[in-house]
Amino acid sequence: MTQTKMSLYAIGLLSIGIGVFIIQLLPSLYMYSILLIGIGVAVIIIAVIEGINKNKFDELWHNLNLSKGTSYPVLIDSKYENEHGKYKFSVPSGLGKDDFIKNKSAIEQILGCGVEIYREGKDIIIEEK
Repeated sequence: MTQTKMSLYAIGLLSIGIGVFIIQLLPSLYMYSILLIGIGVAVIIIAVIEGINKNKFDELWHNLNLSKGTSYPVLIDSKYENEHGKYKFSVPSGLGKDDFIKNKSAIEQILGCGVEIYREGKDIIIEEK
């Protein structure tokens, strides 16, 4: 789990805890307590959604610094045929097939099999062998 995600959980739980504490200690301030509890729940939901929306490639691209400025490849489609995956990525301008081929061994390691990397229009395709 990433440091940012842990921090979001901690902030959420802290907010809920303070809200519950205020309700117990100062019932006249219950509206502030409800607000704090609501904020805490919202922050935890955001942390969970952030975790759900990530795929195995996001962290890899960041670790490999496979980017152009602050833009990273984005998984736009994945298909599975005969137990082999085919992943389609939208890539930022300035990144090309050669950048992915340079990092082929890391991609193969995360997928656990050999891969074929090729361009299809403006997109990069990574296909498991």
